[in-house]
Amino acid sequence: MKRPFHGAVWQWHQDFPTYHHDDAMPEPRLVNALVFIDEVREFNGPLMIIPASHKAPAYETAVDDTTTSYPLRAADEKVVAKLAGERGIEAPKGDPGSAIFAHTNIVHGSGTNMSPWPRTLASITYNAIDNKPGRSRRPDWVVRRDFEVLEPVVPPI
Repeated sequence: MKRPFHGAVWQWHQDFPTYHHDDAMPEPRLVNALVFIDEVREFNGPLMIIPASHKAPAYETAVDDTTTSYPLRAADEKVVAKLAGERGIEAPKGDPGSAIFAHTNIVHGSGTNMSPWPRTLASITYNAIDNKPGRSRRPDWVVRRDFEVLEPVVPPI
């Protein structure tokens, strides 16, 4: 959530290094689904991504718990500059209900929201059942520990 005239900066980062180092997840076989709750435009702190950066390795980075509202493993500035120089930067925009699906190795971040409009995204990460995390110090609402397979329900005819 990025409130009008506020909203924390999210440093450039990849999501998988956190899953790997903090949650003992074996492989980067996850996808993030981001659904726009509010209209997202260039003014209200949109997510910025470096196209095709998910093809780069998961970088080893230290935890940054001072510059963002959430501890994350910020990407090295030299790596970001190199990748952005090669591939550019995109900021997906759209109406409420628009969605982005992104690999968890994609390098991404967002600036503050300096506009009078909110920017809220719903974020859900999907993972293969055989790629579950080993241990995690993060709360269950961030890293789920229930791996029971859901059975489809067939409605009566």
